[in-house]
Amino acid sequence: MIRFIARLLFAGILLISCQKEDEPYPNTSQGNFDALWNDYDHNYAGFVVNAVNWDSLRQRYRPADGAATTDRELFDRFQRMILALKDGHASLSASGIGTVNYYRLAVARKPTNWLGWRATLDAYVTDVQNVAPNISYGRIGNDVAYMAIGSFADDAEDFLLMMRSLPNVRQVGDTTLGGVVTRPSTRTLPNGWSYRVPDALSHDLRRQPITGGIVPHVPVWISPADSIRGRDRILETAVELLR
Repeated sequence: MIRFIARLLFAGILLISCQKEDEPYPNTSQGNFDALWNDYDHNYAGFVVNAVNWDSLRQRYRPADGAATTDRELFDRFQRMILALKDGHASLSASGIGTVNYYRLAVARKPTNWLGWRATLDAYVTDVQNVAPNISYGRIGNDVAYMAIGSFADDAEDFLLMMRSLPNVRQVGDTTLGGVVTRPSTRTLPNGWSYRVPDALSHDLRRQPITGGIVPHVPVWISPADSIRGRDRILETAVELLR
């Protein structure tokens, strides 16, 4: 499968800024704000697909010139801006204060639809081999091979898209989280805080941005009663379809 990645390019547009290209931003509330806001403004790929008005966020959250702003207050402003992007690859880490990451928030809000890595292996899989910290494989019965690959999100969607390009593959279970904006780069603000800016869009086979996640061919949910009994209905359904 060919994975299409489109990058937003500014062509035929005159950009005017009062900040010189080689002039560092000052380590002030306004300087740190401008450094982050301008970096996203020039490089972030998801404003259109995520329906975000970045200019309005600047007007709302930028500290007034000359105003004294504590680190905690600046962090809170950044947090509101980054969470407004609804993007798991956009993040901020401030030493001694905390971390902003929409992915963690989205996962916490999303209902759990799996038993867990170890619970599934123990209940269904035999001859388990751990070939890496996040990759295991084994057998289900005598005729089904099983592989578990964990500890990633957008890479899982890339893998899923490649598999779905094959005519004999069906996706069973839940809709993915939807990591439409990808390829994050880590930067550092004048005050030492680190942040990530994703600058590319992930597309499906029809060259459409992956918004809202990848919908399965066969939706299956694990009920609370199933979880209590240790039943993985997603895996059971997949095995039935194979046989």
